[in-house]
Amino acid sequence: MKTKLLILCIIIACGAIGWGVYKFAFGNDGLRDGSYEVVICATGDVHGAYFENGYRGEEKNSSSLARVATFIDNVRTNGKNPVILDLGDAYQGDLAAYYYNYVDTVSKHIFASMTKYIGYDAYVVGNHDIETGHEVYDRVRRDLEKPYLAANTVRTGEGEDAGLPYFDEYTIVDRDGIRIAVIGMTNANIGNWLSDSLWYGMEFRIISDMAQQLIDSVQAAEHPHVTVLAIHSGRGDGSGPDIENEGLYLAHTIRGVDVMLCSHDHKVAPDAPYNPYGPIVLLDAGNKARNINVAVVKFLVKNGEVQRKVVEGDVFNLKDVDPSQDFEEHFSSLYAAVDSFADIPVCTLKDTIHFDVKLDKPSAYQTLIHDVQLEATGADVSFTAPLNTRGFIAPGVITNADMAELYRFENRLLTITMTGKQIRDYLEMSYGNQIAGKGPTYNYDSAAGIKYRVNRKAAEGKRVTITSMADGKKFDPDKEYVVAVNSYRVNGGGYLLRDGAGIDPETIEPLADYGNVRALLSDYLSAKGEYTPRVADNWRFVK
Repeated sequence: MKTKLLILCIIIACGAIGWGVYKFAFGNDGLRDGSYEVVICATGDVHGAYFENGYRGEEKNSSSLARVATFIDNVRTNGKNPVILDLGDAYQGDLAAYYYNYVDTVSKHIFASMTKYIGYDAYVVGNHDIETGHEVYDRVRRDLEKPYLAANTVRTGEGEDAGLPYFDEYTIVDRDGIRIAVIGMTNANIGNWLSDSLWYGMEFRIISDMAQQLIDSVQAAEHPHVTVLAIHSGRGDGSGPDIENEGLYLAHTIRGVDVMLCSHDHKVAPDAPYNPYGPIVLLDAGNKARNINVAVVKFLVKNGEVQRKVVEGDVFNLKDVDPSQDFEEHFSSLYAAVDSFADIPVCTLKDTIHFDVKLDKPSAYQTLIHDVQLEATGADVSFTAPLNTRGFIAPGVITNADMAELYRFENRLLTITMTGKQIRDYLEMSYGNQIAGKGPTYNYDSAAGIKYRVNRKAAEGKRVTITSMADGKKFDPDKEYVVAVNSYRVNGGGYLLRDGAGIDPETIEPLADYGNVRALLSDYLSAKGEYTPRVADNWRFVK
């Protein structure tokens, strides 16, 4: 099998990076003189890619934890007992994750069950894991039964736990006497993205501000033979500290780390950056279990000291790996529960809703989201962007599975205040990006509750003209309006509030939190029973 050959190649390969002198001052902690090897495998940004099969008879997925299970089985078949890690953002992004986050809250969480079956050793907290809220991630933490790592989450308040980590700082994994220290940290930008109602009781510190001190402390206390720094932070460009993407910067400057594992940015990045203290690899497997990180650390113990190391690694694509039938059979009842939930009818759709439409005018898709947000909140204005740009939903009975297509992310709906000028400036940046083709479409917000036009050829900053409120009343640039917008945007996503409206997300105190947008959408359609899509006519492009 092709997979076995690839795994065997990386496990037996030696010298691609080269031997590096790397002495431990604290000895070998009982290892006899000789050569040793550790294999480390890691997933990241799985985002609910648990099952190979789609729901309601849909086309099969091309990535899943079932393929990860096969890959790990083959590593073990080759005589290796790998350390297995996950780097965060694991239980948000798929209907199965949604179901076990919010619907079946009694059973052991599906992600915990599946990774226990595969044999994971530790987990790192991701920002989208925190986005599910305390009730979910605290439960998942209990269900994992293994260390859940985020050393830079510090408890706040005045109790005896104040200043201590909310999650685990590190863990020591033993492999036949070899001690592997796994230090985990999460994205310090979480506090800027998410409402503090989701992470109250903790604060997030910048990884690079505390990583070296913690590594030194762990090594002095635990005397590991191999040290892994596993972070839910992107690779970055390495030019300096970046609160969101610290990987490469750390890999160039950190002392005492053999393997740097990154995630968050969904980019595939095998790298062997220069580090003055010894050989190091940096790996990032992208997202959705399409790939897996594999690092191999080989070292020599001589005269009671770890004297030399080879550190190698690569990112393996799992497209040619067959999903594990044993895995799928073992979790068939969990799949059946999600599939049944997916099939529950919500309402009858009377006409097609297309996702793959041009963004040069209002669409039925975005009109629906705007209508839901305005009805739920009673706000003056609504902002939303297309979160799906492929396919359509056909007329007929639509189900919970369709809700996941209509609103793919588990954002929450909030209300904030904005002046009329800030609303216009926000739209100026959004349409400016759209006209220039800059950035992803999920940052191309349109508005409802107001009437406006957009001039493609006008100078930057003068493209949007707001003519009135939707009911014909005067729109006042100096007046404060209540605006309905999702949590991703309120917490800085797309920078439309900060760079467009000139509002620092850190200063925003939402007026209200109306809960999960997808749930609101489902309630809205269910209450109607039948829904005929409509297309708003409140804005248009002009020449």
